[in-house]
Parts: sequence; structure tokens; C-alpha cells
Amino acid sequence: MIRKSDYIEQIDKYLNEELEQPELSLFEIQVDSDSDLAEAINLLKEIDGAIAESELIALRKNINAILNIEQN
Repeated sequence: MIRKSDYIEQIDKYLNEELEQPELSLFEIQVDSDSDLAEAINLLKEIDGAIAESELIALRKNINAILNIEQN
């Protein structure tokens, strides 16, 4: 069983595809049996998605600003 203090480290490795067999298999079994761990993974995925989305929005704004400067 993974201690709660190790959740973030293990989730980070899992999401970055840094876990190798058999560690990956053990982690996936743990996720299936531990709803807190599964929720933590989903939360971090949502956070990563929100960060990526906000970065995309900022990039679009910057591109539009550059285009407006070039048009003027």
C-alpha cells in the first residue's frame, strides 16, 4: 500500500510515464483499490489540463496582439 505522503510523487511518476514494470502494475492495482489515490490522479490531470488551457489562451492573446501590432 502506498502511504498518503507518497501519493503525489507516485502520481507524478505515473503521469510522466516514469514507472516501469512491475512498479507500474503494482501502482495500477493500488489505483483500482484506493479511491483516494484515483481521485488524486484525476485532480492532477484536471489541474494539468487547466494549466495547458490557460497557457493556450495566453498564447492566443499574444499572437493576436502581435498581429494587431503588425497590422498597425
